[in-house]
Amino acid sequence: MNIDNILQYERDLSNATNGLLMRIMALSMQKNK
Repeated sequence: MNIDNILQYERDLSNATNGLLMRIMALSMQKNK
């Protein structure tokens, strides 16, 4: 695995994590209503 692959992997991972956090926040906001 070379550096470019690792950087791409980390970017994909952080994008996925951010998407998940956004979804969780949206769900908890709906519950609070």
